[in-house]
Amino acid sequence: MSAYIRDWLKIVLYTQILVIICSMLLKKSPFEKYVGLFTGFITLSCLIYPLLHLAGFQDRLDASWILSSLRNEFSVIRNEEISGDVEESLQTNYEQAIVRQIKQTGQSYQLNIENVNISWKENIDGIEYIKIEGTVERDVLEEGEKAGVSDVMTQEDIPDLQEFCLTICQLYHIDRDRLEIDVGS
Repeated sequence: MSAYIRDWLKIVLYTQILVIICSMLLKKSPFEKYVGLFTGFITLSCLIYPLLHLAGFQDRLDASWILSSLRNEFSVIRNEEISGDVEESLQTNYEQAIVRQIKQTGQSYQLNIENVNISWKENIDGIEYIKIEGTVERDVLEEGEKAGVSDVMTQEDIPDLQEFCLTICQLYHIDRDRLEIDVGS
């Protein structure tokens, strides 16, 4: 935790040095007030970053950025009429980023995500369907056994699974019926 705070303080310090340099270079310039507004926004963003991270908003911001970047890049590819190989490569890269993010989110809910399949809407306008397969971490199973749940846990018995489903639906803007989760015990 102290390394995280140290890194955060470095970012704030470097940002402030950059702000001071920009302010000195653009003193008495017609752009001075705009630079002040922009640097104030950057400084404020650096200061509240840990709060967003602790509140769990970082995953939501990352997912929104991934999807909006994908849409923007595909629109550029279509407008410039670039070959389909670039489009497939780009889609593969974004799918890998989404799979990594789903696996990281699963870890925070004590799920070991093993396989993620993503179906895209036509023209890659968004995600049509997500299928997630994985297992529950052993300590969650042991907690269930202590609570009197039978050896074979159903998906309803798994703590936080519904919350995980809701999080994935919110992150990727899909309805619950477009998300399939198979978590074996």
